[in-house]
Amino acid sequence: MIALGAALLLWAALQGDLNVYILLIIPILTGTGPAAALGTLLLIAGIFTWILTRFTVGSHPPSSPTTSTHDAPTSPPPQEKESKSAGIILIGPIPIAWGSDRKTLLLVLIAAIGLILTATLALWLLA
Repeated sequence: MIALGAALLLWAALQGDLNVYILLIIPILTGTGPAAALGTLLLIAGIFTWILTRFTVGSHPPSSPTTSTHDAPTSPPPQEKESKSAGIILIGPIPIAWGSDRKTLLLVLIAAIGLILTATLALWLLA
């Protein structure tokens, strides 16, 4: 949904139905056509769905049967994998980044730089 919404917004911008303005450091999009409206709705729905599934899917371990009919030797419990996470908030050109380890944090910062460069290029090409 996110990719389709972004593609529709790009299509609307190329058709002239979407305008991009910068207010201080905040980008503002205004659209007039159905592609801009549908792209915005899909983008919001995709982000909401992504956040919702991130917090619900995989948050509960699968239940295992606790009763058995015979005493079989049990295998050792599986070792849990260490979770690595990182995030970034872009307030205009200012990144606020956090992470559980240095490598994940570096990957997020590189992705943020790529997003900033892509947005700058898109604004330059569409202006």
